[in-house]
Amino acid sequence: MMRTQIPSFRLPESVLDEEISYILNMGVEARFGVTVESMKTLVDDTSFDAIFVGTGAPRGRDLNIPGRHEADRHINIGIEWLESVSFGHTESIEERVVV
Repeated sequence: MMRTQIPSFRLPESVLDEEISYILNMGVEARFGVTVESMKTLVDDTSFDAIFVGTGAPRGRDLNIPGRHEADRHINIGIEWLESVSFGHTESIEERVVV
């Protein structure tokens, strides 16, 4: 999520790479793309001192609020908007934005 949903002007890739390297160089064993079948089995495994399970970002939800559909052109789902900015699909950002 940090690499795809946070725009580089807020979190440059070089900073993210440096932070991840710092953690991995501490001896952390990282496993990516692994399906966790049972949290109990994972927690009961005594070969680890600590376990972090990152499941990614939730999907954004549209809210049914008065005026929502009339203002559709000016309203974006937060996580989708951040992704659009991060990947360069959004070419300009207004001065005042609420996320």
